[in-house]
Amino acid sequence: MSDTPETDKAERMAYAQEHMVPTEVARKLERERDEARELLEAAQNALDAIHLEVGSWITKLKSK
Repeated sequence: MSDTPETDKAERMAYAQEHMVPTEVARKLERERDEARELLEAAQNALDAIHLEVGSWITKLKSK
């Protein structure tokens, strides 16, 4: 623990500000992230549907 907490806090804030991306870039990245999440969810749903369909085919083939 440091004996200069106010200076430590100011140093952390300065470090954070130096390593921040511009707001426009952050907004673009956020939108792209959200779109990728939607696409991933749609792909997962499609994969689940395929899995169910193939599973039913296998079950039918095994019962013959």
